[in-house]
Amino acid sequence: MIPIKISNDAEIAIYKRLASALEVAIAEGLLEPGAVMASSRELASSTGLSRATVVRAYELLFRSGHLIARAGGKTYISESLRQIALPSVDEISRTYDLPENISTFGKRLSTFDWTPNVNARFLNYGGPPLWALPQAKWKYLLSKVCSELDPVAINYGRHPFGDDSIRESIVNFLRRRKGIQCKAEQLITFTDSGSPLVYISRMLVNEGDVVVVEDPCRLGARDTLLSHGARLIAVPVDDNGIRTDIIKNYLHEHEIKMIYVSPSFHDPLGFNMSMQRRSELLELANEHNIAIVEDAWESDYSYITPNYPTLYSLSPKENIFYIYSFWKLFYPVSMASCLVVPPEFIRPFMATKLQANEVSSVIEQRTIAEFIDSGHLEKHIKNIRKSLIVKRQAMIEKLTRLFGKSLKIKKQSAAFWLTVEFRDHSIVEEMLALAVENGIKFVSTAPYYADGKGSQLEFLVPFADFLDKI
Repeated sequence: MIPIKISNDAEIAIYKRLASALEVAIAEGLLEPGAVMASSRELASSTGLSRATVVRAYELLFRSGHLIARAGGKTYISESLRQIALPSVDEISRTYDLPENISTFGKRLSTFDWTPNVNARFLNYGGPPLWALPQAKWKYLLSKVCSELDPVAINYGRHPFGDDSIRESIVNFLRRRKGIQCKAEQLITFTDSGSPLVYISRMLVNEGDVVVVEDPCRLGARDTLLSHGARLIAVPVDDNGIRTDIIKNYLHEHEIKMIYVSPSFHDPLGFNMSMQRRSELLELANEHNIAIVEDAWESDYSYITPNYPTLYSLSPKENIFYIYSFWKLFYPVSMASCLVVPPEFIRPFMATKLQANEVSSVIEQRTIAEFIDSGHLEKHIKNIRKSLIVKRQAMIEKLTRLFGKSLKIKKQSAAFWLTVEFRDHSIVEEMLALAVENGIKFVSTAPYYADGKGSQLEFLVPFADFLDKI
């Protein structure tokens, strides 16, 4: 018998009361993090509730991160609940009022809830599984760099855009892999994947400027732009990319300052923007003097569609800001990223980097440079992609056997997960329960949409670790 006390408040749905009771039991230590949770049938029997009610309650707890599924179809209480939870912005706001003399920027930032998104945690924050990390090679090259590095080389005051060695290495890598033709002086390195868009927002966005983003959009991108005062227009996407016809209609009413897109491949849905859409987008941007931010977050592992040329390489004008991150390859070993800026922006970006007094780890950067220059990085991408193809196909076959025609599996997918869509609202709860029993995660795409809802039938299914579970 699970030690829970369910509220008698009839105004609250019973499955929500059950979920709340289980949360309380976990918080009070009556249910231990890491322990196996009772199956939906067992809990239904012990509480006298219907299995459908228990399944709905479990679904809420999966979404909140209280429960996780593992091999063998068993459900566990999340180990992460052992950690001290950070208070949300909402909790802090109930304790402290904002000071009267706070800036407009500070007020805007205070309106966002910066607590980690549950979906991001389920998807390992978009990073690779442990088996896909080049840990042995990283240790070897890190040791090599440390043994060869002159202590003088790591003194304070290095180039604000990053160590010369890594910038040259990345420029050559981007030229080979992405067709990016740029000079090392245009490339800026960062210690994390979020900073490039922050710096772009500082340089381009004035309060009230109109910025177009994809809908759905990468987590965190909208908040970054909004915090800098942008007025966002969320434009729907389809399998060919962002709807350029809708952007064109908006141009009759708005002066658009910037467009943020992830054409190769979209985060989170994984599609590859068609050549026609790329041409249309560039034509609109060039005609109306619009800056484009091309985020290549998902561009290293692709499975179905061809790798079309980057917007940066196709554009006749120098109006593209190209973001590339090593997150999909190295997280959490390294979270480094880089940004290629048009030549006329070198000076203002240099100034803001110097003003921020931001410095990077020379040792980390030279280790990445060794990875690239030795050829290990491209070999690593090739080998991991082969393994991911096998895992991806295994998941597709498993989903097809379990759900048949009830589930539509999108042909294009992201690096580590599939995009799927149920064909009928009436079967969703039953199908999600079946997924849990088979150790398969279904992560809602709702948080990626501007309205926070999107399609209630659309989910992401991680496959990168799947073969470990069958």
